[in-house]
Order: sequence, then C-alpha cells, then structure tokens
Amino acid sequence: VRQDTAVAALQLDSLFLALLGLPSATSISWVTANPSEDSAVYHLGMACGPLDFVRWAHVSGRRVPPEATAGKDLRKFFTGWNHHYTGPDADGIYPLLKPATE
Repeated sequence: VRQDTAVAALQLDSLFLALLGLPSATSISWVTANPSEDSAVYHLGMACGPLDFVRWAHVSGRRVPPEATAGKDLRKFFTGWNHHYTGPDADGIYPLLKPATE
C-alpha cells in the first residue's frame, strides 16, 4: 500500500468519525469566505480543505427516506463554538460530506 493511499484512507476514517460526532483528529466547521461562498471545511493537523455535501445519512447506516430530510438545513449542523459541527441530530441524521474535488 502506498503511503499516500494510506494517509488518504486515515483522513477519510477521521472525517467519518467526526461526522458521527465521535472523538476524532478531524474537526469540521462552517466558513464564510465572502457573502457568496460558504461551506463546510475540515481541519486535520496542518491540512484543511472544503467539503462537499453528498447526501443525508443515518448513524445506523440505514437509508434515509427523502421525507425525513425535507426542510433540513446543512448550516443547522454547525451551531457549535465558532461554527463547529455539532454531530448528528436527535433523529440520528447527519450530512455525509466528502473532501471537495475541485
């Protein structure tokens, strides 16, 4: 296994733990660069970057029906100190995010 591949896998594991609201080396926050650009951003050590929304997910791994996510606002998951991610909601639903590709 190449070291780059192993590091990338560890970063994704750390991001996934953070999304579940579990202890992780990765922190996630909401950042506004200017009035027209805002998004979730990950921080892992000295590395950081934007995150893209993939879909809504459930902590159990089950599929989330569209009616369960109607009206959900991604920003509502970033109400912690300094707009940090607060974890899944009371129903166990959370935004599945991935590192941005562009």
